[in-house]
Amino acid sequence: MSLARAGDYKLIQKFAGPVFELYNLRNDPTEAINLAETEPSKLESMKKMLTTWQMALKAPLADQPNPA
Repeated sequence: MSLARAGDYKLIQKFAGPVFELYNLRNDPTEAINLAETEPSKLESMKKMLTTWQMALKAPLADQPNPA
């Protein structure tokens, strides 16, 4: 699982099940309402931010086999 925060938003990338979850923590601090489908532009910008960070750290990506 990977996480990213930007302002009021939190993106969760899971390796199984629904792959991405997006929450507005100011409006939904309990993370009950997944905004991934209703805010596609925010989802895409956060996914780009997370992928850039993962690549900079050379972290294993969810769509790649585990090197271990």
